[in-house]
Amino acid sequence: MQPATQKRVESIRSRTNAAKAELEDAVKLFGGNDDKFLHEQIKYARFWLGDIETDHLSMLKEDRFPPRTLADESQIVGLAELQLTTKALPRVAKISGWAKAYGPQFQAVGCL
Repeated sequence: MQPATQKRVESIRSRTNAAKAELEDAVKLFGGNDDKFLHEQIKYARFWLGDIETDHLSMLKEDRFPPRTLADESQIVGLAELQLTTKALPRVAKISGWAKAYGPQFQAVGCL
């Protein structure tokens, strides 16, 4: 992996781990809430955060001949960044906001 790529990957992993921690803190605030919509949103957020590593960044660990160019690596990292910033982080922020505002009393109305 190119040094420039390594820095971007570390940044993505750091933000992903922070988002995972924020999501788990929110889940704790919800307590035993069994709202179906809420659990669906949490599931999607976990999937998207996990996919950043398993579907995108893990590709950089694979050996390839000829080796990946910086452009190849940038495309992989760019897709991981896109998923993090457009899907995962906004979803985690929304869930975290609900947790802080409503806690265990959260109830989805008209969402299903």
